[in-house]
Amino acid sequence: MSDVAKLQPSAASRGSARLVPDWRVHVGAHKTATTHFQRLLADAGPLVTDRGGAVLLEETLRGPARSARRDRSGLEGLRHRLRLRLRTPARLRAAAGDCRFVVASEEDILGYVPHLLQSDFYPDLRGIDLLRRTARGARLDLFVSIRRYDTLLTSALFEMLKALPDARARWEEGVARLLAECSGWPGLMTRLERRAPEARLHFWSLESYSRDPAAVLNEFIGVDVSDLPPAPPPSRTRAPALSALDEVAALDPSLPSAERMERVRAIYKRHPAGPEAPSAVSALLAPADATALADRYAEDLAVLRARYPELGAA
Repeated sequence: MSDVAKLQPSAASRGSARLVPDWRVHVGAHKTATTHFQRLLADAGPLVTDRGGAVLLEETLRGPARSARRDRSGLEGLRHRLRLRLRTPARLRAAAGDCRFVVASEEDILGYVPHLLQSDFYPDLRGIDLLRRTARGARLDLFVSIRRYDTLLTSALFEMLKALPDARARWEEGVARLLAECSGWPGLMTRLERRAPEARLHFWSLESYSRDPAAVLNEFIGVDVSDLPPAPPPSRTRAPALSALDEVAALDPSLPSAERMERVRAIYKRHPAGPEAPSAVSALLAPADATALADRYAEDLAVLRARYPELGAA
């Protein structure tokens, strides 16, 4: 059976008088062309609707995803937990409506970009609990997009610099963790399996997605999207040239967060990356570290391919 066939609505969903959608949720990771993928998914919305499906994206999912990891104490904490268990899943199901299946994408379900620098990628998976409560008995398929470790880390640094004056120090610690102890992509997938044992896990790599985005999207939604126009790459989330780093480093670390973000984005706009720019990987990582990360990724990718269905692999 092909991966596309596996992702078709279940018999329970097709035959029930009260439609229960199957949920296919792309949960990230960050810095794996998620913005580009979500733009394509939005463009495919009419095709999904014609097949009886619904598309849920940032405007519906980001707030609940972030709220799932928010800690509150006392009576307000109790109310918050009750909302997450009852009201929020009900609202997400209502947003899906009476459909045969749901396709969704939101990377903050896993966490935030700095969480890629911890001993485990995304140590707080409470966003997955929210998905489980929302799907409640329907089929749940979780999709994770991955990327080479060396380019993932350098892209994460540029993103973190927008908000965190100490991003470079955090980044260096994260590189050391990944080289020494972090469980990487296989560890994340294993923890997702344990957190949601009823879910089916799938993955795709940025390398495969970059070659043929439509092929990955087609397998994800189970609908032919070959006639969709290609989406341009997102400029807002694209890493700048390395020349931007010195200018960012000179910013006052006490700047309010909103002002810092505005200034860093302006710096990035003045320093666009181009084909003549030096490689961020070669400039930021020691040659031995870059080689070790590349070798580690090749090994971990082989592990994932042995364990989980891969989209866009053909």
